[in-house]
Amino acid sequence: MKSFKLLISGAFVFALLTPVFAVGVANAQVQIDGIPVQCLIGSGEFTELESDGCDLSLQKEVSVNGGAFVDANSAAEAASATLGDSVVWRISINNESSEGSPVFGFRVSDVLPAGVTFASSSASEGAYDDSSGIWQFTLSAVSTFPVTLTLNSTATSTGTFENSAAFSQYNGETWGPYTDANASNDTDSAFVSISAAPAVLGDTTPVVLAATGSGAVESLVAGSLILTTFGVLGYSRFARSRN
Repeated sequence: MKSFKLLISGAFVFALLTPVFAVGVANAQVQIDGIPVQCLIGSGEFTELESDGCDLSLQKEVSVNGGAFVDANSAAEAASATLGDSVVWRISINNESSEGSPVFGFRVSDVLPAGVTFASSSASEGAYDDSSGIWQFTLSAVSTFPVTLTLNSTATSTGTFENSAAFSQYNGETWGPYTDANASNDTDSAFVSISAAPAVLGDTTPVVLAATGSGAVESLVAGSLILTTFGVLGYSRFARSRN
């Protein structure tokens, strides 16, 4: 009977210590292998290692002067802007995993291109540091997706510019490189093409010269238009002086 009681007591103690033992083994395994934890998924009230099941996607879009956001994934699809326009960039993070929400800390790198000047930012989670170009945020098992970052900027240089964003780091136990099950959606870009503002000439008859090209034909057309405009304006002033 005494042996039976000891057996029952031992089983009870083992049952109580099993969760602690399991956690200890999991942590030890990470340390022994020397592999940084790349992604933890929140599952109910527990957090389990699921590096193969994590899949966060990142989408980059751009908007000019309050217009609709567009993907503009290539130079050929670049959003059009002129100097002084408002150029707004948006990052949207979505959870593509069917196993739960990735949790803990994330960093996304997004350095604005040379053609725009940073004005302000707003994020649904975390904060953006414009000096480093890093957006840092924390996710939990009950986070609401998409998680977004909006960067407001002003067009300051002409040309076609690419703005890229990518997951850079993850903090499961310590900060380290971020990886997940699908690396193809961990980075994205948006392009904007910035041109000079149209020149406006005229007195009683305004004329707008659109900078649509730089070839010989465009130069001849623009030159003819300028001469015609000045001729009209000169005649208008001459007629007024005679009257």
